[in-house]
Amino acid sequence: PQYFLLLTFILFFVSKILFAQTELRYEHYTIANGMSSNFTRAIEQDAYGFLWIGTIDGLNCFNGYEFTSYYNQDNDSNSLSDNSINDLLVDKAGNLWIATNRGLNKYVRATNNFKRFFYSGSRNKNKSETLVINHISSDSEGNLWLGTDKGIRILNTVTNEVRTPQIKNDSLRKFVDA
Repeated sequence: PQYFLLLTFILFFVSKILFAQTELRYEHYTIANGMSSNFTRAIEQDAYGFLWIGTIDGLNCFNGYEFTSYYNQDNDSNSLSDNSINDLLVDKAGNLWIATNRGLNKYVRATNNFKRFFYSGSRNKNKSETLVINHISSDSEGNLWLGTDKGIRILNTVTNEVRTPQIKNDSLRKFVDA
């Protein structure tokens, strides 16, 4: 009886371990499946479950079944400012931010288009200088910290005010004041 209980106990736990392992399934998506490019730079998932994929040639939204691709349209200021996507971020308010080689974009879900930041446009020299946005992070106050070709910038997403952080350590200043 002792061996029977021990054997039953061992078989019970071995079966739990063997059957508890779930098989992971991966799908490989390419331009053949509707993506804009095979070269992915950033991936984010929003609160609605959509998977946003930034590539070297456009932004893709995957709903689990199909892709919708977004591109820069030369004469449409509500399109992406550039097709080369460097980074993506969903902030704590649920907004999708897109870093490109020609500025920052915010996806406007209500109108299914984009608002541009740090983009002067090729024909308007009076606006602010276009920044290459390489990286986006957010802080606890909802500000966006942007790694750009001109150093670090902080965007207040409520007021849209931009500032350059003041770094007291001289060894770090070269990264901020590039």
